[in-house]
Amino acid sequence: MPDTCKHTREISAYHDGELPLDERARLHAHVGRCPACALELQRLQAISRLLMEGGSTQMPADALSRLHGNLPGTRDRAIIRMARMLTAAAAAVLVVCGAWLWSGAGANGSEEYPSWERAAAIVLGGEAANEPQQIAQWISEDLLLEQDND
Repeated sequence: MPDTCKHTREISAYHDGELPLDERARLHAHVGRCPACALELQRLQAISRLLMEGGSTQMPADALSRLHGNLPGTRDRAIIRMARMLTAAAAAVLVVCGAWLWSGAGANGSEEYPSWERAAAIVLGGEAANEPQQIAQWISEDLLLEQDND
């Protein structure tokens, strides 16, 4: 068996026509002088011939029809599997959020919320607290309180 050569790795690109012209010419001259590279090129050419001569085989018609018949079911199963995963993820989020709320997050009551948010959600003195001017006033008061606290 001939010794290996540092250019043996380039033979595949040479065989496939992937090298620029100048490198291709250099490697062509090298293959003529190097038994290891010439052997590698012969191996690649033999494999290419086998692949070209082998042709393609046809799948039997009954196997092809069974394959085509199974495609809709396969797609449906994939969609159902994805829906189950998303449902499980949504349930997990629901459980975690429910536990967080149940554990007393925000247990300090309405003190955590700015006054304009509390007022916007309730009815004061029989009048709805969603009048735009009133809400704007509460927002500005809340902002002033935040500036004073900073």
